[in-house]
Amino acid sequence: MTQEDRKDKILPIILDNIKDDVDEEKRILGLELLDRVADHLGKDICQNYMMYELVSLQDDPIYRVRKETVLRIVNLSKVLGKELFVWIILPVFKKLSQDQIWGVRRAAVEVLP
Repeated sequence: MTQEDRKDKILPIILDNIKDDVDEEKRILGLELLDRVADHLGKDICQNYMMYELVSLQDDPIYRVRKETVLRIVNLSKVLGKELFVWIILPVFKKLSQDQIWGVRRAAVEVLP
């Protein structure tokens, strides 16, 4: 697939799932999809579209979505690079590592290495 195909065909599927305000399972599925294809989407698409969606999920009212967010943060971080990781993703990780729900904090510890 070309980069244009990825942007036009794969990206909308992921974004539709992540932005679903009603179904938490779809948000989790969107995070799983992002985790699996982030390196194929490339830095530009991840930076321009996916990074801020991930940031928005740090405040999701459903703890399972926040837990999945912290679990799926690693591959996106690798694609975005060190600078964006330090300034954008690391604060998300820090916030989720101090979440009120123990399972979210535990997930943060699991992905730390």
